[in-house]
Amino acid sequence: ADREFDDQRPLDWALADDPAHAGVGRLINALNAVAATHPALWRDDRDPGSWLWLDADDADHSVVSFVRRTHDEATGDVVGVVNFTPVPQEGYRAGLPSGGRWRSILDTDAIEFGGSGYALRGRVAVADDIAWQGQPASGVIPLPPLAVVLYAIEP
Repeated sequence: ADREFDDQRPLDWALADDPAHAGVGRLINALNAVAATHPALWRDDRDPGSWLWLDADDADHSVVSFVRRTHDEATGDVVGVVNFTPVPQEGYRAGLPSGGRWRSILDTDAIEFGGSGYALRGRVAVADDIAWQGQPASGVIPLPPLAVVLYAIEP
């Protein structure tokens, strides 16, 4: 039986063998791989300019979105969109720092992580010349339920 975390006893390491829990391990591996190839997620952490809220006040949709960036333009920005509801949101418009094709580089709702797989990994948002959320461009993206989706511009 599942027990609540208790700092007075050892961790339930056997849960790592349970397929329902193994997705968390795969997600951590995928997040580490994404961080290794997209330094905007960690570089310049102490610089307040490395983090920009696109929208932290979308209470109607229970969504927040942000940009992570570095001073090194060669590494590229990463846009994150978080859906806090159990309802997928098709057609959500998010601000993008530039035009081009923005590919999903991580979707926490992917089937391999134990999610529903609502939005297939690798979905692309083509930036429109529609300024949105203080950005010069925007794209319409599918938001999976209870998920974080990270986007990076295609090279």
